[in-house]
Amino acid sequence: LMVGVNQVIMLSLNMVIIASMIGAGGLGFDVLISLRRLDIGAGLEAGLAIVFLAIVLDRFSQALANRPDPAHQEASGGLFSRRNQKSAAAIASVLILSYALGYFVPAIQSYPDAWTITTAPFWSAAVSWININLFDYIEAAKAVFLLNVLVPFKNFLLAQPWAWVLLLITGLGYALGGLRLGALTGGLVLFILLSGLWEKAMITVYLCGISVVIAMLIGIPLGVFATRSQRAFRIVHAVIDTLQTLPTFVFLIPVVMLLRIGDISAIIAVVSYAVVPAIRYTAHGISGVKSQLIEAGLVSGCTKRQLLWKVRLP
Repeated sequence: LMVGVNQVIMLSLNMVIIASMIGAGGLGFDVLISLRRLDIGAGLEAGLAIVFLAIVLDRFSQALANRPDPAHQEASGGLFSRRNQKSAAAIASVLILSYALGYFVPAIQSYPDAWTITTAPFWSAAVSWININLFDYIEAAKAVFLLNVLVPFKNFLLAQPWAWVLLLITGLGYALGGLRLGALTGGLVLFILLSGLWEKAMITVYLCGISVVIAMLIGIPLGVFATRSQRAFRIVHAVIDTLQTLPTFVFLIPVVMLLRIGDISAIIAVVSYAVVPAIRYTAHGISGVKSQLIEAGLVSGCTKRQLLWKVRLP
């Protein structure tokens, strides 16, 4: 349940940019305005504010889920236990004192603009430095990947006869799920064909297919790594929280500046968004393996590698 709550928090905050496009304000509007002005630093700064807000809410939900079982005395008291009454009194005292002081000291009520700092120049300078000093290396790596992986796979898909692809998908559906699944998959693909969207559909399959493979090659090892220790889990968790809540528009502009518009920029955008579930659910699944199975593997003399490949992953 808490994994679901976490995803609700992350996806809700990821949509703040879209919400700002249809009239909502807040941080999403600041990001949108900054990107329209091509102010990369301000856009990244507001995007990081969204990320930090998401991490705060996520950590609250995790702490709520991972609380230790209460002692008998605390459990019997419930909300009206002496400990909870003291905590509520302390919170109420701080709240009342803050409101009272706010009438006499405006700086307590509203944070002064003169006290604010900005990291926008740093982010803009970092993107400019990468663009100036590493452009040749990035361009060379881009050309190798494009010419040796992307273009051959794209040409392969576009060269396939439509009749063969339709027959293959229908046959796979029949083999995996019987006549009903075969008829369903074949009919859906036939709709794409009759609509005149076949070539564009193959391009979409090419982009998403490559992105899925890359996301899984990155996500599964990182998910396994996250289960090695608490420190590894915290590091990986912070990374995926950032990827899932940092609005795509924020990091897409620097990517386009470095790689220009094209298939590689599109794949980076897709992978950065799609890799999060691969990491999160790999770690969640492996950490959920029953302790009895782990103990059985250890008693049988499994090494750490054998324990991973023969017990945890299966």
